[in-house]
Amino acid sequence: MNNKYRRTVGHTLAIVTAFVSVFALSGCGPEAPPCNDQEATSAVRKLALDRFQESLHSAAAKVEDLATLTFDSPRLIAYDDKIKRRSCAVVLSVQFPAEQMRKLPSQMEQVASFDQLFSGLKPLGSLLGTRDDTVERLQADWVAFQVRNGGLPSEAPLRQTVEYQIQRDEGSKDYSVRASVDVNGIGPLLRIVAWVDAAQKANATKQEEANRAASAKQAEIDRLSDSGRWRKVVYINDFAGNDCYNRGKFCFRGRDDLEHNEYVSYETDASKVDAQKMKIWGDRYRGRQPICLVNIKKTSDAGVFTFYGWSSFTNEKGELIDCLPGAEKTDWDATVAKGQQQPGQGATASAEAAPATAPAGPKDVTSATLSAPPSPPSNLTSVIQRYEPCGGEAMCLYTARGNKVVMNVAVIGEAGIAMLDRSIKSREPLCLKEVSKEGSEYSAEGIASRC
Repeated sequence: MNNKYRRTVGHTLAIVTAFVSVFALSGCGPEAPPCNDQEATSAVRKLALDRFQESLHSAAAKVEDLATLTFDSPRLIAYDDKIKRRSCAVVLSVQFPAEQMRKLPSQMEQVASFDQLFSGLKPLGSLLGTRDDTVERLQADWVAFQVRNGGLPSEAPLRQTVEYQIQRDEGSKDYSVRASVDVNGIGPLLRIVAWVDAAQKANATKQEEANRAASAKQAEIDRLSDSGRWRKVVYINDFAGNDCYNRGKFCFRGRDDLEHNEYVSYETDASKVDAQKMKIWGDRYRGRQPICLVNIKKTSDAGVFTFYGWSSFTNEKGELIDCLPGAEKTDWDATVAKGQQQPGQGATASAEAAPATAPAGPKDVTSATLSAPPSPPSNLTSVIQRYEPCGGEAMCLYTARGNKVVMNVAVIGEAGIAMLDRSIKSREPLCLKEVSKEGSEYSAEGIASRC
C-alpha cells in the first residue's frame, strides 16, 4: 500500500494511489484460471470491497449498504507464459441511490450548518474526527470528488477499471489473485454518503425516541384527566386568548416551570375568578409565583385544558398545599366548604388563603356585569391618549375618539404598560384585541402593536 499526503482545505487528506492485495485460491491444473473464472472474479470483488471499506475509516456503515457494486466484462490484458500469469481487467460500476444523489448537492451547500441540519449526530460524536474536523473533511472530500470526476455526482453510475493478476504459485496447485484498486475517485463520495446515512439514522432514532416520549406523555395525560383528580402547579405566562370573554371563560397560558417555554392554555368559568380574586392571579403573575389548578381535564384541542378549581394557599415552605402529593385524594368541594368556614380571617386574607370558590353570580373579571347583552368581540386599531387605574384590578384606556376601554391590569402586564407609554408618546395606534361593548362601556382582552 503506497500513501501520499497533501494539504487540502486546511487539513491533511490522505490520498491512496493504489491498493495491491493478494487473495490465495486453490486450483487443479497447470495453467492459471481464465480472467472470468468465478472464483477469481469473486476474489477481485472481495478485495475491492475491503479497500473501499477501509477508505470509510471508522464509519460503521457497510459499503454494500451505501451503494450497489457490480463487476462486468472481465478481459485479458496480457499473459506471461513463463510464470503462468494472466493480467486482467474488469469494469467496476458503483450505483448510489438516485434520490440521494439529487439531494446531495443542496445538502453539501449547507454542510457548514452542521449543528442545524444534522443535529442527530451530536450524541453519537463525529464519524471522521472532532466536530470541526468532520465538517472540513466533508468539504475536502466534496472538492476532491469533483476534481477527480469532473463535476457534481449524478444519478448515473460511477465506473472505473480494476486491474488484477492471476498467477499459479510455483511448485503448488494453488494460485493467487492480486488486485490494484484505486479508491480516490469513488472513496470521497462514499465517505460523504456514509456520513449523511449516519445522520439520517441518528435523526430517525431521535425522532422515534421523541415519538415514544410523546406517546408516554399523552398516555399519562389521558390517565390523569380520566381520574378526575388531576392537580398541577402551573406558572402563569399571560391571560386571555381563545375568545374567552365572549364564551364566559377565564383563560390563561401557563407552563410547568420557569425553565422551559412549553405553554398550554387553561380555562375555567369566568365566575370562578371574579374581579376580587383576579387580584390574587395578578399578584401571582407579577411575582412569577405558581398557582395550583384542581381537577384538570383535557379537551378535544391538545393544547387546551379545563380546570374546576384553583388555590394559592401555601405552607411555611412556600409550597402550594392543595397540589402537594396526596392532596388529590381529598374531596375538593369539601375542602372549599371548609375554607369558607374558617373563622377569624378578614376578606383579603380569606381570598389569599382559602381555595377559590364560585361567587353567587357570574362576573366579568374586568368590569361589572351589565344587563345589556355583549356585542361580538373584534380587534380594533386605536390611538391611546392616556390610561389610568379605575378601581380594583381595572385599567382604563382613553382613545383619541373619546372612548373608554377597560382592561385588567394583569392582562396588560409590564410589557403592555411599556407599549402604551411608547404609543402615547409617538401617537402610533395600538391593536386592542377582542373588544366587546356592554351597555355604554367597552372592554378588551389583550393589547398588541398591530392587529
